[in-house]
Amino acid sequence: MRVFNTRRGVFDTRARVFDTRRRVFNTRARVFNTRERVFDTRRRVFNTHSPVF
Repeated sequence: MRVFNTRRGVFDTRARVFDTRRRVFNTRARVFNTRERVFDTRRRVFNTHSPVF
């Protein structure tokens, strides 16, 4: 029984680490997407206001 509990503890720890990594990855992805959106908006505004050559 003790071995089983130890294995479950190890599994729980790994799962927690995995969750933390996934959360960090999601946050980075969200920041990246926001930056991309801002750049797209700026590009669109610039293209709208720039004279056509």
